Amino acid sequence: MAVTMTWPGGEHPFRLALAQLEGLQQKTDAGPEWLLMRLQTGQWTAVEVFETLRFGLIGGGMAVAASAAGLAAIVTTSAVLA
Repeated sequence: MAVTMTWPGGEHPFRLALAQLEGLQQKTDAGPEWLLMRLQTGQWTAVEVFETLRFGLIGGGMAVAASAAGLAAIVTTSAVLA
């Protein structure tokens, strides 16, 4: 089941199913619980945030190329921390 997220790129389904969690783990060298703890405690890296969002968009049904391009456009035009 996907949730709908609203951000500068619009509204998009977001889902981290097993396939996306496996890909996320490979890209970040960290498991889902470890990443969640890092995000919650403010100890995250930009790669961890970017890849979590990218894999969530892919799990929600967005094409792989579109997910990377969409996120790249957002991070170059929007503040990550305000």
